[in-house]
Amino acid sequence: MGFFNDLFNGSFDNVSSRQSTITNINGEVVVNGKHYKGKNVTVINGDVYIDGVKQDNAVETSDKEIKIEVHGSCGDIKSSGSVRVEGDSGDINSSGSVHVGNTVKGNIVASGSVQVIQDVHGDIRASGSVMISGNAHH
Repeated sequence: MGFFNDLFNGSFDNVSSRQSTITNINGEVVVNGKHYKGKNVTVINGDVYIDGVKQDNAVETSDKEIKIEVHGSCGDIKSSGSVRVEGDSGDINSSGSVHVGNTVKGNIVASGSVQVIQDVHGDIRASGSVMISGNAHH
């Protein structure tokens, strides 16, 4: 991630190559096709932790990308892969693309494209295209 750290002033320092964290979840999280419910989800090298408790069924990460879907709203997300949120979210730091179905109540840093259906209440730094259907508030 050296290129992106240089490009975005170190914003990817906290995203390891195979780790993702989603906080304050109100809904369900899908990680590489597997469904989980809990307030906080962390994935480390395929191991899934729900509210700090390791789950028995690890997710497949052989392609080295973690795909996160949140069917609802959440707080902050740090992901080593693409992120899709159906509701609102807080800050998002992703080494993939980002799609948010409602409002982002924070900043977005992405190595791919960004699409937000409603508003963004923060800054956006992306290496791909950026599309906001609502308003951008800084």
